[in-house]
Amino acid sequence: MRKDRIFQETLGDENLLTPSDLYNTEFKSSLMGGYDKDEVDTYLERVADAMEALINRVRELKEEMEKQRQELEEIRGMESTLRAALVSSQRFGESIEEAARRQADALIEQARAESKRLPDELRREIDDLRTERNRLRTDLRAVLAAHSALLLEIPTAEGVQESLQQQAETFEAQYEERPPAFSGER
Repeated sequence: MRKDRIFQETLGDENLLTPSDLYNTEFKSSLMGGYDKDEVDTYLERVADAMEALINRVRELKEEMEKQRQELEEIRGMESTLRAALVSSQRFGESIEEAARRQADALIEQARAESKRLPDELRREIDDLRTERNRLRTDLRAVLAAHSALLLEIPTAEGVQESLQQQAETFEAQYEERPPAFSGER
């Protein structure tokens, strides 16, 4: 029977007393027409042991079930706490996102306002820079023209050499034409 197997799995072999055993037990008759007292007492002890084992096993299972119920309640509590933390985190994230969006919008508005004001200032600064550039260009042309004129006045090395040679020749010619002012002969 299936019930016999369940009892055997639950109680083990040492306390095995199955419902089949109870239904199929036959007691010997005693001489007086009743059952053998020792046989009935032995059987009742076995039934009592089996019932005690069943009661102990039921108690163990109830204790285990209570522990598991408590663990389940703890897990459910942690789950509830985690869900609340998750919802709180989501709300916090959404509030941070909204604050960032508002700050970005404010920065964009500020940039737009400054961009309208900035071109006028930039135009003035650009005009000032152009005026300064034109003044520097004029000054630089004047400096270059002055240097160019100075360069034209500087004789070339060949020209200096020729000039010195001409001066030397002129000096020699003049020296040869003049009588010596001093002569050692008198």
